[in-house]
Amino acid sequence: MISFNNYRVEQEEEFHSYFGEFVETDLECYIKKVSIELRNFPEFDYIHLVSYLSIEYKERVLGEYRLYFTLEGDVDDSDFIMY
Repeated sequence: MISFNNYRVEQEEEFHSYFGEFVETDLECYIKKVSIELRNFPEFDYIHLVSYLSIEYKERVLGEYRLYFTLEGDVDDSDFIMY
């Protein structure tokens, strides 16, 4: 995952606080849910399909990666969040 690797390099100190001596085989990422997000009532001119990927390390959920798709299937945005 590109965002995870960027986080690992760009936020090295914070990354170490979550993962310690990182062992890649202890990392699991899986799709938690997929939803449709409608915003800006009443126009609803912000509509996306959102996939939520859980980031689990040593059997503990530490964060989430969200990928936002347009209804045409193009990637529009993403969020990488550590808890």
